[in-house]
Amino acid sequence: MLVITISLLVSVTGLAGVSLIRLQRDEMSTALEVQRARRLARSAVELAHDKLVTASNWRTAFASGTESTPLAPTGFPGTISWRVSDSDGSFSNGDTLLRLDGIGRIGQTTQVISCRFTDNSTVGPTELRSFTSTYLNSDDELKNDKWWGQYHKPSLPGSATSYRITSAQIYCRRINWSKTFNISIYLPNGSNFPSTLVDTTATNSSSISSSWTWHSVSLAGSQWIPAANGVCLTVTTNESSAPIRLMYRSGSAGQSDSAMLGGKPQGWDSYEPNKAILYRVYGEYRTSPPDIEITPGSFYWGAAP
Repeated sequence: MLVITISLLVSVTGLAGVSLIRLQRDEMSTALEVQRARRLARSAVELAHDKLVTASNWRTAFASGTESTPLAPTGFPGTISWRVSDSDGSFSNGDTLLRLDGIGRIGQTTQVISCRFTDNSTVGPTELRSFTSTYLNSDDELKNDKWWGQYHKPSLPGSATSYRITSAQIYCRRINWSKTFNISIYLPNGSNFPSTLVDTTATNSSSISSSWTWHSVSLAGSQWIPAANGVCLTVTTNESSAPIRLMYRSGSAGQSDSAMLGGKPQGWDSYEPNKAILYRVYGEYRTSPPDIEITPGSFYWGAAP
């Protein structure tokens, strides 16, 4: 019995040792997979950054939060993929918080490294176009049958690819209290008259001084417009009593890609390149190639997708 007991103890001890060795081997294998998957994830971040800086249209080419097709690196097991995202889910409007995730997979192990990045190819807010000279100007009222506008192309550098308007100013003074008028941005039709509404904001004339002043309004800036395309800034009202009077250059404005517009609810019918209302538009523009910068110190290991 003693011999049998000792034999059993030796057998159990041996089996325990074998199991322990197996567990240690599995742990070492898992740890090795994690390290390899992390190397893949870091490589995925580098690859994604290269993709972003070489794609001038990355905001339309990639969808926020969508993982790329996994790729198998040459001579190394596993796959790499990546995804870019904006915290508001859209690349088409103003950036909220841009993030880049590198994803590495090997065997049953997935590792994700995340970092923040900025797109420094967006410039602004800055003045995009204006006509501000008060020399030899005229003025007239704004009414429901006398609308005003300005067709113009922004003054942008050659590297600009698109722009958006975030605010505008007109030079005006109040005529009647408590009258409403709208300042709007339109895309033009083939004749450069207002066609597709982009942004609009309403103003009560009570907020305007009775003396000549620059009146500013904020706009949503929700649409990016190709750099080669112009826009129409319009000032309209449904009031039969004039809310304001606007100042304008009645001739020899001397601006290219620009024209003063006149119209009424039935449509726009006046296009005068040698005239201009007094206005300013502000906004942002994007340049190409993109200037994508990873934010130092923003890396962290995230949860697997």
